[in-house]
Amino acid sequence: MSVKTITTSTGVSLKESTLDLVDRIIVVWLDTNEDEIGVHVAYDASVEEFSADSAAPYRGSLRLGRGSMTFPNKQPSAQKFEVGDVIATHVEGNIVIRKHTSGSFTALVDGEPMPARQYLIEIRNTLGLPDKATNTTRSLGAQVFGKLGK
Repeated sequence: MSVKTITTSTGVSLKESTLDLVDRIIVVWLDTNEDEIGVHVAYDASVEEFSADSAAPYRGSLRLGRGSMTFPNKQPSAQKFEVGDVIATHVEGNIVIRKHTSGSFTALVDGEPMPARQYLIEIRNTLGLPDKATNTTRSLGAQVFGKLGK
């Protein structure tokens, strides 16, 4: 078994020259909805089926588009993920960003839970912090709260 690619994209691109090294192509989608973690196999096929399902080679790579994969609307087997106690908060108007003992960050907007990522991006940009290669909720929260000294 080998991991060929990790991406936040909904498409998969693999080097045509390395396909002879594997028997199957399995695309696993990690569901990272707020406070939940789930795993879903979005695509599972032989190399031959992958070659047939993917677009014509471009610069030595075959691309499998979202239409060839299956994604659930809501991950049915997702399990609740305990984020832990709140250890720090940052308030911007009607938005409260909360840092938890697990390293997770959550948001309340007008008291209602919302995904924190978009708000952390806005705060990061307002603070003039650089865009990083990984803009996960945790990395954004650590960057913002680090700058705020929280």
